[in-house]
Amino acid sequence: MPIMLAGLGAVYSERAGVVNIGLEGMMIMGTWFSAWGAWQFGNPWWGVVFGIIGGAIGGLIHAIATVTFAVDHIVSGVAVNILAVGGMRFLSAVSYAPDSGGGATQSPHVAGIGTFSLPFLAGGNLFGWKSPDFFGWLEAHR
Repeated sequence: MPIMLAGLGAVYSERAGVVNIGLEGMMIMGTWFSAWGAWQFGNPWWGVVFGIIGGAIGGLIHAIATVTFAVDHIVSGVAVNILAVGGMRFLSAVSYAPDSGGGATQSPHVAGIGTFSLPFLAGGNLFGWKSPDFFGWLEAHR
């Protein structure tokens, strides 16, 4: 799902005339910020919020470089990718290493988000109508 959403973002940016090579770096920033937020606050939903903020920061870096400083889109995107990989690994080593179970390549354990069901996707009743079982169909056809 995250790669699909990044691909959708690439389509929109391409339609706007911006070649967004930095999507992978933005995803890396989002994942690191997500893990850090969930670890700091002990709640995985804070991880979701911080993940959104981290990805937006990556997009903001790319936007400032291309719009304000007139850097080529390809060069800026590659720079975002390189800075995200190196920067997030450095921040992981600095922030996670003192905690048990953490390090430069792994964040400490955080409780996961509980399971929940969306009736319109899981074949349940929605407004009295039987909805199709999209997830069951995907499982059967992979």
